[in-house]
Amino acid sequence: MENRLHKIACRIQKEGVVRREYGHAYVADDMEKGLDLRPRLEAKEAIGREIAKRLEDFHTVLLDCSSTVHKAAAPLNRMSSRDIFTNSLVLAERLDAQRHCVFVLPGRKRSKNESLIGPWTEEYIARIHVDVCVLGSSGVLHAQGPTCHSYTEISTKRKMMEAADFVIVALDAGKFPESGLHTYASWDEVDAVITDRMLDRKTYAFLMEKMEVWVAQDEVSG
Repeated sequence: MENRLHKIACRIQKEGVVRREYGHAYVADDMEKGLDLRPRLEAKEAIGREIAKRLEDFHTVLLDCSSTVHKAAAPLNRMSSRDIFTNSLVLAERLDAQRHCVFVLPGRKRSKNESLIGPWTEEYIARIHVDVCVLGSSGVLHAQGPTCHSYTEISTKRKMMEAADFVIVALDAGKFPESGLHTYASWDEVDAVITDRMLDRKTYAFLMEKMEVWVAQDEVSG
């Protein structure tokens, strides 16, 4: 079975579908247009800009390891100084430490998403109090709130919520018709959702009954 998977991986790499680097596989940039990934990537970029916009009124910020939250790094680096805590090694690398005070939470590395989790992470989070935290989510179809794929992340996300005065969940509209695995919070515990303009009206109305809903707009060129 392992040999078969290796052969498949080698074949799709040879065909240019994916590229391998440092033990990870990535969809090739020139394949994105043909895989219907571009609209979702653009939505994540828009959400990243909206996250930064909404954080303008907050000074102490806690960001999780979601790929959508990662998109906030570039616009955040154009803002004035913030105290930013994160358990994401990706964000720790992308955030401008000369502009912001960037604090990387301790813990065990989870290679799948380059995050830090576990008792040490949660112990440190319990020692801080921030104005706002921004969390990502997996699919939320039939779920009572935001979800994550790994049960090992549930308690870390819960601790982040407890440490913040205001809780934001950021997820693109494509997550709403997808199923998640572990629900880490109820919608009633979330203060605001940031999503993109592809969200359907029924879901928008449902969310508006429970929290603020901020819809990211496309970037205006020129």
